[in-house]
Amino acid sequence: MIWEHNARAIVMLTKCVDNGKDMCDHYWPKNTEPMYYGYLKVQVISETKSGDWIVSKFMLTMGRQGRALTHFQYTTWPAWGVPDNPQKLIRFVRLVRSNLNNEDGPIVIHCSSGVDQTGTFVALDRLMQHIENHGWVDVYGTVSEMRQYRCNMVQTEANYRCIHHCLLNVLQSGNLIHTN
Repeated sequence: MIWEHNARAIVMLTKCVDNGKDMCDHYWPKNTEPMYYGYLKVQVISETKSGDWIVSKFMLTMGRQGRALTHFQYTTWPAWGVPDNPQKLIRFVRLVRSNLNNEDGPIVIHCSSGVDQTGTFVALDRLMQHIENHGWVDVYGTVSEMRQYRCNMVQTEANYRCIHHCLLNVLQSGNLIHTN
């Protein structure tokens, strides 16, 4: 899918194992030795760890063609809950957004279920961009629209509140980064 759709980034919002429960396969190489998925070769080029996330650069190769891919993993989002610090999540969303180029192709965003953390991240990213460009947001309308395309996006009330807390933090801090 990554190769077929020319995706240039993956945002992973879960740990592989959380409280002893498998949440996601470790689908990328654990070191610089490449992994092969049929004809597709995946190799880790670099990895940068912070307290709350890991940013890795991969090289995907099929035949003679190679593509770079950035993998962003938020490592402290609990499987059954929300991040304890809205500022950390805001910084992560901004980190991902600042490393993307609209011409680079789609990004793949996932958590363990595909809806809870994923929906929260997508809503927060969309709404932060909307604040930057328009100065106002409609959290309910945005989440409702997202749910028309994928059921249960922003699955829990806690994640819905998390979006509100993060956006309130962005608005109160006045630390807007204009993207247009």
